[in-house]
Amino acid sequence: MQLYTNSNSPFARKVRISALELGLADHIERLEVTSSPVDPHSGLRERNPLGKIPALITDEGEA
Repeated sequence: MQLYTNSNSPFARKVRISALELGLADHIERLEVTSSPVDPHSGLRERNPLGKIPALITDEGEA
């Protein structure tokens, strides 16, 4: 799984903490991105139409 995240996002922090607590941290590849409404990260927009972080992409490619 891939987790699109940003270290400044409190919401992304909550997802990372949850992954640690559930023992999933070793199964998640963290992708640090910078994204804003005026300059969205193109790779993130392709995977998650909302273009928001955090976004978890499963191995099947679903957001």
